[in-house]
Amino acid sequence: MSLNALQMDAVTELANIGISRATHQLANLLNEEVHMDVPKIEWVNSEEIKSKLSLPCKEVSCIYQNIGGKINGSAALLLYPEDSQALLEGLISPNQSSESQDIQKYQNEAIMEIANIIISSCISAMADTLCLELSISLPQYCQTNLEHLINSNDNAIMIYSRMESTQNHKGGQLQLLLSDSVANQVLNSIPDF
Repeated sequence: MSLNALQMDAVTELANIGISRATHQLANLLNEEVHMDVPKIEWVNSEEIKSKLSLPCKEVSCIYQNIGGKINGSAALLLYPEDSQALLEGLISPNQSSESQDIQKYQNEAIMEIANIIISSCISAMADTLCLELSISLPQYCQTNLEHLINSNDNAIMIYSRMESTQNHKGGQLQLLLSDSVANQVLNSIPDF
């Protein structure tokens, strides 16, 4: 399946609304201005997803949440190891060391909470725009590679954008994958929007 020009414009605008709200929340968390790339939207199969998201290292931190309600799917925040560390450093006071035992102990929990705020902001903005009631699961954290994140049989609409603070370049890639059936549910909701 491919998206026609009207569907592409509508999905791009929907993604812009969601990711803009997520960017605003990240800016509040870091207390500095955050830039976001214009979201890219593509209908892809699993092999294309892997090539589009080619990462400079094999391992990636992934925080994902399931979406339920009128639309079912999942959303994930992908972070390179250095981005994950930079986000944490942006949240702790300058007189604390990021190497301290307490910071290391709670690092995964802190990253999950940051991701939860970003993903929830994005999904709730999209749901508000489409007048849909959606629920979002608690965040799950994994450190893995893309082969384990993406099922080989999946086709999806992929929505992705990079968010980065303008001052210290802290951020990560927000990536939403909507499966074939879910994408059709979104497209069917768009005429009302």
